[in-house]
Amino acid sequence: MSWITRIANALRPAQADAALDEELQFHLEERIAELVRSGLSRQDAERAARLRFGNRLARREESHEIKSAVWLESLLRDFRFGLRMLSKYRTTSLAAIASLALAVGACTAAFSLIDALLFRPLPVRDPRQLFDLARVFPPFMSPNNQPREFDMFSAPQFQLLRDTVRSSADLFLCDCGAGPKIPAAFDGSAGDEDVRAAYIDGHGFAILGIKPGLGRLIQPADDSVASGHKVAVLSDPFWKRRFGGSRDVLGRTFTLSGRDTFEIVGVAAPPFTGLQPGYLTDLWIPLRASVDPRLLAQDVELAGIFGRLHPGVERSQLRAPLQAAFTNALAERLRINPPRNLHGDRLKQYAAQPLILRDASTGSGRDSLFRAEFRRPFQILALICGLLLLVACSNVANLMLARASARDAEMALRISLGAARSRLVQQLLVESGQLAFLGTILALLFATFAAPAIAARLGPPELPAFLDVAPDFRSLAFAAALSLLSTLLFGLIPALRASATRPEAALKAAAMNHSGRLGPLRWMLAAQIAFSVAVLFLSGLLLLSFQKIISVDLGFKRDHVILFDLVPRDEINCRTCLSGPQLLDRIRHAPGVRAASLTAQRPMGGDMVWIMNPFIRFPGRAMEILRPREIPVSDGFFRAMQIRWISGRDFLPEEIARGSESVIVNQAFADTFLPGKDPLGAIFETTGDNPIPVRHQIVGVAGTIHYNNPREPDRPAIYAPLRDTNTATLNVRVDSTSATMIGSVRKQIEAAAPAMRIRNTVLLAAQIENTLLSERLLAMLAGFFSVVALLLAAVGLYGVIRYAAVCRTREIGIRIALGARRAAVVRRVLADSSLPVLAGIGIGIAVGLGLARYLVSQLYGVKATGFWSLATPVACILIAAISATLPPALRAANADPLIALRHE
Repeated sequence: MSWITRIANALRPAQADAALDEELQFHLEERIAELVRSGLSRQDAERAARLRFGNRLARREESHEIKSAVWLESLLRDFRFGLRMLSKYRTTSLAAIASLALAVGACTAAFSLIDALLFRPLPVRDPRQLFDLARVFPPFMSPNNQPREFDMFSAPQFQLLRDTVRSSADLFLCDCGAGPKIPAAFDGSAGDEDVRAAYIDGHGFAILGIKPGLGRLIQPADDSVASGHKVAVLSDPFWKRRFGGSRDVLGRTFTLSGRDTFEIVGVAAPPFTGLQPGYLTDLWIPLRASVDPRLLAQDVELAGIFGRLHPGVERSQLRAPLQAAFTNALAERLRINPPRNLHGDRLKQYAAQPLILRDASTGSGRDSLFRAEFRRPFQILALICGLLLLVACSNVANLMLARASARDAEMALRISLGAARSRLVQQLLVESGQLAFLGTILALLFATFAAPAIAARLGPPELPAFLDVAPDFRSLAFAAALSLLSTLLFGLIPALRASATRPEAALKAAAMNHSGRLGPLRWMLAAQIAFSVAVLFLSGLLLLSFQKIISVDLGFKRDHVILFDLVPRDEINCRTCLSGPQLLDRIRHAPGVRAASLTAQRPMGGDMVWIMNPFIRFPGRAMEILRPREIPVSDGFFRAMQIRWISGRDFLPEEIARGSESVIVNQAFADTFLPGKDPLGAIFETTGDNPIPVRHQIVGVAGTIHYNNPREPDRPAIYAPLRDTNTATLNVRVDSTSATMIGSVRKQIEAAAPAMRIRNTVLLAAQIENTLLSERLLAMLAGFFSVVALLLAAVGLYGVIRYAAVCRTREIGIRIALGARRAAVVRRVLADSSLPVLAGIGIGIAVGLGLARYLVSQLYGVKATGFWSLATPVACILIAAISATLPPALRAANADPLIALRHE
């Protein structure tokens, strides 16, 4: 008989049994008729046929096993019975489903975020063959004196490397567009719109294997210096957002940065949005057609180099020829144009820069700002979600174990009637699977809303994150695997325990009533408490750290300060188009403005801001190893930011105008380089990109501030006079930060500096919050997980203690009838739960201390062994334990002895 027929019979057992009865009756009637024809009477024939036929029920069961998929039929029966059990134990089932939904949902949301940012392959042809190149700068070229990777190359270097491995790999140039947005004016638009543009050479799309969703993509003919027709390709999300998905977009033009006009020739097919996960590239333009031809001919780093291996080639095979070609190119460059600031060993180290080939299957090998900032937070999020899943599973296991204990008589009766223990395990695992399935459905709904909500908080408004966290096959597979694992975690122990019931003991009516000890529930309860304490401990560290970092004294007043980022409207023809004194004079006399200043780098800019770190040397001393931070500022900066003034004076207007050697240093500079001396009047030299030393004299000392982010230590800093420039940040302290005030200042800026445009406007307080995105996100999620872990621990503890108290109803009734005081009964019930709670706290703290080392990079001013770090989770779990165990203990102590003694 075919499997299809057997499965069909298992799906409709009633019809199959009726057909089988009819078939058996047919064979019996045929035998009777045959015996009657041989001469027997009807009565004797029936008797002889039935004796020959044997036990009809046994025959039917044998035939049923042959004609039906018994395993499927038993599963279906278990499934239907499990639904009845879910309905019967409605409260326990809902608690279990809610617990699993929160835990599995949190894990699935975390997986979606981590997968989208770190592990999901790029949507290109055979992403495993992609790689990119990077060089390792020697330590002396880094502010922290550590080797660092640099992945920008010049056009001549690219041509040399491409020709070197032409037979083994295809290389192309691409600037991923991860920097600030640039203005674009589309035809018919009222004004500029900032877009993120990526520069790619003409072979890039073909090597990546990207197809056009509309029109065509950039081709080699478009990527030429001689090309007079400049084209651009849009990303699918930008096309739909900016143009509503209109097919009329082809042929339309736009102007980029106020100088170059491009024609839109196509839209890249989704889901490709760029080579940097976390960033959404709005449009791509040809690299060579968009860059100054003089830069292409010079040895100036312009873009990154990406490549695709030919079939059968490994990355390791390319390193030697590429390294040799690159080293020779560097040596030739140093021979033709030797740098004046490199000599001896430093010159040799620069010439021997290692070249590395990085896997780019999930995006550029260099971590983007999002990857660098959120890699560790996401790993911590996954760790806490995993612990929360264990809390939920142990909670559900406790509830299931208590429910299975209440069904001892049922299990004993099944065993007495011949049920195999494997059959009982199957039945209980099916019930657990139903809980897990329903919990997973709710978990997917939770993750569908939670993951996008978290992703929306990963970036500031000026640099929003773009992560595709919509449910896909990978997240569904992860949720399904998690559901199966959860079923085994919380379902197997109760199933094995229930299947091991002794029928002779369980069938005694009073057996359960005297078995009020927690038994195996004790250790399951201890495990749940341990996992809950571990979650509370790690979450508490993150919350305490966030509280510490937001209360840091930054050294300036953050309120009522507006930051305006100013950039030239025409970047090519503008060298020093911003006259600082003229702009500041107008802004300072504007109504509602208290003070104003200009800075070359935005205060609290975080990783988005590059800050100079020159070498310094005092007369008669060697070059200092520690490199201070150099921040060009205008006069009035310390007044605008309300920084504590220590000694000396501010910059004079004539010093700003003529380029004076005067500088102002912070207290950390004086303490580090001039300890015990008066820094005023001290002279030192700085050496940066320009090999010629620049002489400086200290004219003032200001308080040390956290200029770039609240996490940074007290670093030495030099404040140099900011002269006329082409980019700057205007810091304005005002009476009110209302929209009206911001609009008024914007009008003053536009009138005083018409050659400049305002790229971004942000409050200083909001900018500080933007530098703490990862800390704030982790603190928010840690608070949520702490509450969930406490609730799960309390619910599990309450359910187990209530079950134990109900099981001991008869015992408690006897004790009260014999004169036991109710307070003693309460103490006895609470004492039975104290051991697993205390053991769980000890284990949980030990686990938390072991895992705390993974949080070190995210902690600020907090130690895992600190008093509050340890006391907070212990106090929280003790309060939750007392709140959960006291009500059932009081209820048990207030029981009527007469009713308790009649309890069965």
